[in-house]
Amino acid sequence: MCATLTLTADYTKSIGNYIVDADQNQLLDAYAQIASIPVGYSHPKLMELAKSDEFALAASVHATVARADRAG
Repeated sequence: MCATLTLTADYTKSIGNYIVDADQNQLLDAYAQIASIPVGYSHPKLMELAKSDEFALAASVHATVARADRAG
């Protein structure tokens, strides 16, 4: 039997390798989503980086390249 699970996460409250769901349950992320493997959720240095101009520029360039790749 195969089943699926839908989890609505509150990433603003998820810290380290613990993810918080919409009901405020704190769960160990045993699947270690690829982004949480090395540093976990809401790492202070990454949160600060996300506010920087350099991050905004890199994200913009990445999105532009991805759109171009999809367009062929």
